[in-house]
Amino acid sequence: MDPRRAWIEAPDATFAEVEGDEIRGTCYLKTNQPGLGSHICNAGYIVANAARRRGLGCALCAHSMYEARRRGYRAMQFIWWWLPTKARCGFGKTWAFM
Repeated sequence: MDPRRAWIEAPDATFAEVEGDEIRGTCYLKTNQPGLGSHICNAGYIVANAARRRGLGCALCAHSMYEARRRGYRAMQFIWWWLPTKARCGFGKTWAFM
């Protein structure tokens, strides 16, 4: 899989938090499936190690939820298995997914 295509070219939208000339975090939105699944979007997030534990992941999540609603999506599917357990649980509790 080509990372540039997966993260930048294929999604409906990609957003980034930039400080100076460094990307601190990024997220994308894309349609889950064409047709019957087109009202659901997928969202993915990456936060740089140096920018973690400062609320950036939560800010990206809030922004992506706003953008999803604005773009007409009615639901979001998160795939978050790569997060460490502690981060995953904190994210889920913060955003009421658990």
